[in-house]
Amino acid sequence: MQTQLGLHYGFGAAAVGMALGLTQYVIFRRNPGTHGRDVPNPLDGPARVKALLVAAAIGSSCCHRCSP
Repeated sequence: MQTQLGLHYGFGAAAVGMALGLTQYVIFRRNPGTHGRDVPNPLDGPARVKALLVAAAIGSSCCHRCSP
């Protein structure tokens, strides 16, 4: 859209989309039903430890690549 119409039209289209999304949120937020009220814990103890170790390994490898 930017190359054909210009930058301002692209931002205008994004603003219209965000306004429509905000309007939908405001209208339907009062009636979410029962969705999201009962959230089970998806990870038990060993799985939680494994997930934290994997996240730490990924984080340390990302930080290791960025440092000189």
